[in-house]
Amino acid sequence: METADLTARLVALLREGSAVQQAYVAGLSAAEREAMGTPQHWSAKDLVAHLTGWKARRLQQLDAVLRSETAPEFDLDETNARAWDEQQHRSWDDVLAAEARVAPELAARIERLSVADLTAIDRYPLPLQPAALQLARPGYTHVIGHLAEQYSECGEMERAIALRQAAAATLDAFPEFPEMVSAAHYNLACCYALTGQPGQALTELRRALALHPALTAYARDDGDLVSLHETAEYQALVAGA
Repeated sequence: METADLTARLVALLREGSAVQQAYVAGLSAAEREAMGTPQHWSAKDLVAHLTGWKARRLQQLDAVLRSETAPEFDLDETNARAWDEQQHRSWDDVLAAEARVAPELAARIERLSVADLTAIDRYPLPLQPAALQLARPGYTHVIGHLAEQYSECGEMERAIALRQAAAATLDAFPEFPEMVSAAHYNLACCYALTGQPGQALTELRRALALHPALTAYARDDGDLVSLHETAEYQALVAGA
């Protein structure tokens, strides 16, 4: 794999994530834009602010790496709770302005990374993951995950599935990161299983477990896959987990 090619693919991935997020915002109704959320049930504005906030935090970490400094760590629960309190007073204009600033900056920083930065597993707070994966998460997989979940909670499973399908196809372009690709196919399998499409679910599950066998034990106990439990193929896939 050429590093320049990986850099280009990562930048394209982040831009696609931004486009997906922008499409979500563009499709909101006036009522959805005006809705106020709670810590248990986020509004659309809360969700977008959350997604942009984690891009900004990863940008802070990346800038520290580029300065040869130790990247700051962010406790997930504590950071999310504090951010939720802060974002209640922000306007949509402020939230969208932050996204318009942060997303291009994150993509631009990636283009400055060296081979060592992209492939290192010890330059960021999260251990045992190359930097490329940690950059892909806030700009793409985190966006896809939250928006698919949002659609599912609203009963719009067709939109959730379409989003998961597109993500699986997009992430197939990163064969050097099988765990990331596997997660995309696994999540798609869950969507299919939840909507009574066992054939498609099993196809995606088989693909996911082949790429990342460690998911097998998780698949055995995952409630999203209950509809597959009586099928011989599912039982064979999780046997021995």
